[in-house]
Amino acid sequence: MADPLTMAIGGKIIGGLFGIKAASQEARARKAMAQYNAKVARINAKAEADAIEAQSKRLVKQQREFAAQQRMSVFQRGGLVAGTDLQSLIDSAITMQMDLLEVQRQRDVAKLRGESVAQRTIYEGQLGAQVARAQGQQQFIGSLTEAAMLGMG
Repeated sequence: MADPLTMAIGGKIIGGLFGIKAASQEARARKAMAQYNAKVARINAKAEADAIEAQSKRLVKQQREFAAQQRMSVFQRGGLVAGTDLQSLIDSAITMQMDLLEVQRQRDVAKLRGESVAQRTIYEGQLGAQVARAQGQQQFIGSLTEAAMLGMG
């Protein structure tokens, strides 16, 4: 039968090795979870951008209809597209274009926000993985130190 001191030292070393393995598995799990969460953030950002794009298409259609109604109104009154009527049409066109640019900006912001969240999530996962590995190494060193103390005692 083995010496109890040798068994205690061996147990400490084996415990430290198991701690490193567990920390490594935790690190891989944190990275995988971060990658998954980043993918979800990107999917959500794409869905938001797609919804804004659909809104943009509806807005373009409404604006075309409105512009056509304005022109018909001018022609029904027997007016020419000049003077006040022309200025009104120009102002409407400028407003419509600004609305479209704002929708495009919102779509771009949604995409950037999603990518930013994804990158931050990945970074946090990598940082968590490094912390887990460091804790595992620290635990292993602690186990070796305890084993050495038992051997000296």
